[in-house]
Amino acid sequence: MAFLLCSSLLIFVLRLWLSLYAGVHPDEAYYWVWAQNLHLGYYDHPPMVAYLIRISQSIFEFIFGNNFEGSKSSLFLSFRWLPGLLGYVGLPILIGSSIQQIQRKSLSMSQVFALLSTPLVIFGAQIITPDLPLTLVWAASFLLALRMNRKLRHKLRPGMATPFSWYFSIWMGILWALGAYSKYTAIFLPLLFIISGAGFWNTLVAGLICICATTPYFYWTFTEAMQNRMGIFYQLDRGTNILGTEAKLKYVGDMWAAQLLFWSPAFVLDYLYTLGRKRSFSWSMAAWIFLPLFFFSITGLRNRPEANWPVMGGIALAVLVLSRHSKHPLRLFWFTGINYACLILALWAMLNQATLGKLIAPFNQSLGEKLQSKVSRIEEFRGWDNLRNLVFESTLTDEEPILVEKYHVISPLIFFDRIAKKEEKLGDRLKIDLIPGKSVSQYHFEKNYIPGNPKSFWFLRKGEAYPDAKNCERRQTFIKADPIGEVFSLFKCRT
Repeated sequence: MAFLLCSSLLIFVLRLWLSLYAGVHPDEAYYWVWAQNLHLGYYDHPPMVAYLIRISQSIFEFIFGNNFEGSKSSLFLSFRWLPGLLGYVGLPILIGSSIQQIQRKSLSMSQVFALLSTPLVIFGAQIITPDLPLTLVWAASFLLALRMNRKLRHKLRPGMATPFSWYFSIWMGILWALGAYSKYTAIFLPLLFIISGAGFWNTLVAGLICICATTPYFYWTFTEAMQNRMGIFYQLDRGTNILGTEAKLKYVGDMWAAQLLFWSPAFVLDYLYTLGRKRSFSWSMAAWIFLPLFFFSITGLRNRPEANWPVMGGIALAVLVLSRHSKHPLRLFWFTGINYACLILALWAMLNQATLGKLIAPFNQSLGEKLQSKVSRIEEFRGWDNLRNLVFESTLTDEEPILVEKYHVISPLIFFDRIAKKEEKLGDRLKIDLIPGKSVSQYHFEKNYIPGNPKSFWFLRKGEAYPDAKNCERRQTFIKADPIGEVFSLFKCRT
């Protein structure tokens, strides 16, 4: 375990340093804005990711100060270091501990190498999303379930009731509560513990503890969230709005292909090979791996699912495969090589989409042409600071509000405004455009970003089309400073 800890810390430092050169993803900036405006819940997610970012930033500012003027690296480090530490160190340690629980001995060097090559671990905290807190809670829950099975059911015959334990019940309740604050997918955790044999009384006590710990969130849910169709109500509305739409197996196929890559092709093939040989099969282990995948396969038939939604299943899969081959170091090193080969190939494809398009064109012309028009995915995250500077320079003539159409545009502008010089800040001029019936985000529930009813204002949107139902004059067209060359238009409008 010491070797795993040292290796994970080294990877954490390296990845944190590399992340300073990758820019900021609009979603990442969106959650950063949440952290500056803490609430019990948010429009489409529970609040854990916002508090995680805020804690990270607060600790950094306590040690180094909160003056980020002109220092993009300091701003990046302030909110990325703690999620990175949890994702690149905490997650591997939890998975490694689960492997030790199954094999009942220390990790070998070959197991450490294979674990640290797993795509789920490598990409665990590259971009801060709500999935990071849940992934950690999921890994800790799986470890707790293994320990409960070993301690409470070790000498029990099949069908016998699981003994009650305050220790395990309290920890179950705490993890369920943390999961509830992290992401709605955590609803599967109680079911998985029941399948794993947690027992009636342990489950009941854990549930009561979870309910008590999540009372503030329930209060927010049935007051502000219900009134504004936020939180779980937003997710329910989103799910019911797809009723009657055409089912598309392609959505599910894309999600399965993504899980194959995230979970490691080598691990998936090894697991399927084991099933084909009719070796020992565990329903509880299969549930930890496949339950989220099956759920999102059903819901994803009519609404394209994101690849990260069922990714937690890769935790149990990695534990099962790596513990099974503890006595086969050569096979583990072979798995490591396959994982890194897939990683290098995936990174090459992301960085060279135009070249990949030329290779694909003879087999799929439309997809090939689409890829040839793209450049490195990493470059998509750059240029936002330059766009903010251009907007500032073009709106110097007055102090009127600047309305932005989409949340993923206003988020990085607010983020990079934090490091601008005091006399060059856009500050509270940045507002969200209120478009009835169109895209809604957390900004629409934040008083700081509601424009009110200004007689005139600036309007920034992606693309060159004139805004609908607005009396506007185009003043400037910008090209975001990256190879993608995204076009943004700035209008002066009057009500």
